[in-house]
Amino acid sequence: MTDQPANKVKRWTYPFTAINGKEVEDPQAYFDALSRAQDGFYPLGVNGLWHGGVHFDSGTGAKLAQDGGIRAIADGEVIAYRIDADYPKVEYADKKQALYSTGFVLIRHRLELPPNPKLTAPAAKPVSGAAPAAPATTPVAPEALTFYSLYMHTLSWKIYQQERKRKRPAFWGGASNDFYVVGAKAKDKDETIAPRKIGLRIRSADHTTIGLIPRGTQISLGTAHPTRAGYFELKSVVEGNIFPPDTTTGYVYKAELDPTVEPDTGAIDKVYILPQPKPIAAGDLVDCNN
Repeated sequence: MTDQPANKVKRWTYPFTAINGKEVEDPQAYFDALSRAQDGFYPLGVNGLWHGGVHFDSGTGAKLAQDGGIRAIADGEVIAYRIDADYPKVEYADKKQALYSTGFVLIRHRLELPPNPKLTAPAAKPVSGAAPAAPATTPVAPEALTFYSLYMHTLSWKIYQQERKRKRPAFWGGASNDFYVVGAKAKDKDETIAPRKIGLRIRSADHTTIGLIPRGTQISLGTAHPTRAGYFELKSVVEGNIFPPDTTTGYVYKAELDPTVEPDTGAIDKVYILPQPKPIAAGDLVDCNN
């Protein structure tokens, strides 16, 4: 892993939009939202001790659109993350239990200052009859600051599995063998079945077109077609639409589907350091906890 992010920060954003879905531009809007938090204030917590971050909860959710998940605050690269297989529990003396999360995402950022003025050397004295020599210039590398943003108490893998409709971070490196998304590889059209839609044809057992799944739809697959290689049974629509809506059976071509992204194998219940940092842009999804 390199010591410096490859790309510098070009854009900043707040971790959540306003409750109306618009980007927050006035910092006072966040001050107002964070004043509603139950605890976890910065720089001092409710107990008067140092607290190096801020909490977002149901109180801040009255002002911020937290249901869509938390977003990266600036351009950078993900260098490490961890996901709990299930939330750990802590048991108190009175036998009551509480769940907590040890999941996190760590992003590294490079803030580059504007270029320094070029160093200029004195011009050489011109030879008699010659034009004056131009001053020699030496460019100076801009100063840069590497900093990190840490996103803690992330969603457990168990919840992601139970609620397949939740969005998933793009920096995850694993792929599912059960759930798929109709993406850019699917280029089928059928103006009779689904006007102005692009997606993946649904075929009957005898290979007749009986429907279309538009791009962006998430599905699960069943058994392979008994005679046509590459075609698999459409088991269910997890999220999105299907045309006609009452289509319940059929086969689709698996090679034109994109596997849904899943965590890297080493990230479940372990701190996973990415062998190669993954670029992330300001506003990209970090975690879908809410």
